[in-house]
Amino acid sequence: MSSKRILVVDDSASSVLWARTILGQARHEVLIAASGPEGVDVAMKQRPDLILLDASMPGMDGFEVCRALRVHDATRTVPIIMVLARNSEEQVAEAQRSGCSDHVTKPIDKTELLGKVRALLVAQIGRVPAAGLHPLRTTPRPVGTRRASGGSAA
Repeated sequence: MSSKRILVVDDSASSVLWARTILGQARHEVLIAASGPEGVDVAMKQRPDLILLDASMPGMDGFEVCRALRVHDATRTVPIIMVLARNSEEQVAEAQRSGCSDHVTKPIDKTELLGKVRALLVAQIGRVPAAGLHPLRTTPRPVGTRRASGGSAA
């Protein structure tokens, strides 16, 4: 899988440094936002492939950020992994209601995080492409053309 742009939204400098290191080692480009409003702004402008979002931030928390991102066309389908302080049923349910794609609990397990990032990015590849485009082609095939015989269907 090629390098993807991942936005980390967290007010903790140490958490941001840890995420930047782990995701950078996995060869992803890491964008940073230190607050909820900044996270929404960066997501709208930079269009990341995935967002790692801390639930516990002052002012606009991660749940509010997630709901805000889900109402905009530009960010509606971007996978969001919510970082929860504890794995309580209440927090997990709130994360799901806010529209996150998955969650991890602090302290974050590196292997678990990278597995979830990979799974969500791979799932993004399988989404329905723009009208008229084959999932493996970058240009539409002209209407009425046929594949050469003897080849396998793509």
